[in-house]
Amino acid sequence: MSDWITFNEETFHWTIKLGFIKLKIKDKAKLKKRRLELEEKFNSIPIQNNKIVFSNYFGKSYGCNPKYITDEIIRQKLPYELVWIVKNAQEKKNEFPSEVKLVEYLSDESIKELASAKVWIDNTRKKHYWEQGLIKKKGQYYIQTWHGPLGMKKIEASIKDENPMWRKWAKIDSKHIDYLLASNKTDEDILKKCFWYKGEILREGYPRNDIFFSSKEIKEDIRKKVFDNLNISCDKELIVYLPTFRDKGRTTGYDIDILNATKAISEKFNKEYVTAVKLHPNTKQEVIEQFNFDNEKIIDAINYPDVQELMIASDVIITDYSSAIFDGMLEYKKGFIFVSDLKLYEKERGFYFPLSNTPFPIAKNNNELIENIKNFDIEKYNNGISKYLKDKKYILDGNSSKRIVEKIKNIIN
Repeated sequence: MSDWITFNEETFHWTIKLGFIKLKIKDKAKLKKRRLELEEKFNSIPIQNNKIVFSNYFGKSYGCNPKYITDEIIRQKLPYELVWIVKNAQEKKNEFPSEVKLVEYLSDESIKELASAKVWIDNTRKKHYWEQGLIKKKGQYYIQTWHGPLGMKKIEASIKDENPMWRKWAKIDSKHIDYLLASNKTDEDILKKCFWYKGEILREGYPRNDIFFSSKEIKEDIRKKVFDNLNISCDKELIVYLPTFRDKGRTTGYDIDILNATKAISEKFNKEYVTAVKLHPNTKQEVIEQFNFDNEKIIDAINYPDVQELMIASDVIITDYSSAIFDGMLEYKKGFIFVSDLKLYEKERGFYFPLSNTPFPIAKNNNELIENIKNFDIEKYNNGISKYLKDKKYILDGNSSKRIVEKIKNIIN
């Protein structure tokens, strides 16, 4: 096929390039044929009571809430068949425990596994599977963990200019969910309003955040693992930069001067720091190319699969609108917000509450970021986190994975 016209077998779109313009056209005939084939092939398959199928960020990697639920099932040595749906499954075998079976994302085999599983666990919408004709049978359960916590930025129905096609499939997805996770009362209230979901919400905390309540020894092992993987000397301290993506493919808002911020933090805390950049999975390639990774001071951590481990290994977190900083807050990590496109982002997506309501110092340009670093008051900051956690009624016990696994046991039994 020529380079100006391509067909995506996952989404059933033809992409036609006309100069700088890209047109996407859905091939409805191919999609309809695919649906009928899958329905005939898999819908009569019986449900296996001990099978659980997981997915994370549309088959991205072993991470987020589904990972920590899987780890807890393995820790308890439960007799379940654990299946993960992953893109480039063969290449990623080493990321997963040996107890996990991998199948390729959107393959016929993955649909067969879903058709025969008692429980589905996912942290994003199953849009592409619903498009292809996936049917949830009576007796199957769908646990949607989301990839929270719900921080500042609006999601789903709260976004006034949400893509109509996404909205359509998000509503379909929500109709099939049996349990939705929340970490606190605020999250639960937001989900009730914006998720097109009327079912049961489990306010049990997020399994991925249990890691912040691990023992000192486990955290030290995680730090060593991250530093070894990123080739960082053990005598250094780590900053993690975790920006989120921009809607409509926008590539502005990433003009942070990482090198100067790293130097300022080193001077402020009298230690030598390096910064690992971990971009959101939806970030455009043009943004990635903006960062000059020298692998000494500025390190490429884009492909590191577990954001929680990066935060455990870090001393400082810098973000814009990502909810990840609210995870790091659970361990009182030093945090800074850099938002050079604040007005535009607020107009495009919006917030559930003002950024100023958080404990994090906010900078709208690089000069302000440097000043916030220089004037950082650790006592004031920690007091702000304590108040925030108390006001939002966060679940702070590190047992979320255990509670979700107990729910799974009840379903399977």
